[in-house]
Amino acid sequence: MCLFLVEDKTRDVRLRQELISANAAKDQFLALLSHELRNPLSPVIAMVGELEARSSDDPELRQPLAVIRRNVELEARLIDDLLDVTANRERQAPAQLRSHLDSRNAAARLRNLSRGHSAEESRV
Repeated sequence: MCLFLVEDKTRDVRLRQELISANAAKDQFLALLSHELRNPLSPVIAMVGELEARSSDDPELRQPLAVIRRNVELEARLIDDLLDVTANRERQAPAQLRSHLDSRNAAARLRNLSRGHSAEESRV
């Protein structure tokens, strides 16, 4: 019975390590993606500002430039929101994982107690 508990605990530790590794890979990917998506936005918004300054009295250019500016700023906000959601999930994931593992450990202890093992033997 003790071997079962050790294997169960080992599997939980391995699962936790795999989840942490996958989460780190996701973080790296999102950081790279964010950088790659934001890089082209900076020169676009700079050029829009330059064109707006040069053509402030030309109504035919003001409206298209306003549309470009609005859409570039919207894209930047969407990228920020994506990263914020990801950051929030990162903070929640360890707590959810601990809760899941605590539930599994409690279930294993209850199972062992119901089989007649003492509370000390049932610790995982």
